[in-house]
Amino acid sequence: MMRYQKKQKLAFTLIEMVISLSVGSILLIALGSTIALISQSVPQSTDDSTLSNQSNRALYDLSRYIENATWVIKAQGTKFKFKIPDRNKDGKRDVILIHYVAANKALYLSYNKHKKTILENINHMKISYNNISGLDAGTQITDVKLLIKMGRHGHFITARHIKLINTPKVK
Repeated sequence: MMRYQKKQKLAFTLIEMVISLSVGSILLIALGSTIALISQSVPQSTDDSTLSNQSNRALYDLSRYIENATWVIKAQGTKFKFKIPDRNKDGKRDVILIHYVAANKALYLSYNKHKKTILENINHMKISYNNISGLDAGTQITDVKLLIKMGRHGHFITARHIKLINTPKVK
């Protein structure tokens, strides 16, 4: 007598595969949605360390220009326009304008009339020269101080004191 043995099931059926793929897809979509929701709820990098890095970098870049000033054209309020030695090899001194616009909360740098934004989200900026806020023609500039207030409530302050190499006079 021959006995018939039942064969063991070694593979998934098509319906089992479709169901498991559907469940897996739903779980992956839910996981992706959760990650997207969490990433949107995390505030953008406006913490003190980020503000510190941004403002220190901006002031460092500006100080590299300011310390080489050879001729000051305008030094009033939040505008500081000056000339530096020729860097673009056109035979003329390069003109730099540092300008803070309160309405835009932005600090701009114009280099030979090419304007670019240096820093944004500034609550307040002050430029002082020789420990006074404005200069008359003929005054010799020995130092410039830049002060920037940033942050949601202007609580983060960065300042830089720049000694000028050439001690130029105001035009």
